[in-house]
Amino acid sequence: MEKESQTIFDKNVIEFVTVAAEFCAFLERAERMKRSTFVDTSLKILPLLYLKASMLPKCETIGDEALETYVTEEIYEILRINLSGLMADKDGLSGRIRARYGV
Repeated sequence: MEKESQTIFDKNVIEFVTVAAEFCAFLERAERMKRSTFVDTSLKILPLLYLKASMLPKCETIGDEALETYVTEEIYEILRINLSGLMADKDGLSGRIRARYGV
C-alpha cells in the first residue's frame, strides 16, 4: 500500500492534477470569455495537459471495481453547447459532424 501512496504524491501526478483541475475550471468559465481568449488559452493549456499526462508514472489498477465517473452526460452536453456557442461559425468540426449525421 505504501507504493500506491507514493505514486499519488509523485511530483508529476500532482502537477498533472493541478493542470487538469485548471483545465476543468477553464471550461466551466468558457461561456463568459471572448472567443479569442478561449482559443489563445486553449492553445496553451491543452499541450501542457498532454505533456503532464505523458509524464505520469506507470501504475496498476487495484481491485476489480470500475473507475468512478464524475462527468455526467448532462454536464458534458452543457459544456458542448456552451463551447459550440462560443466558437459559433468557427466551430468547423461540429458543423461537419452535424452536416454528415444530420444532427
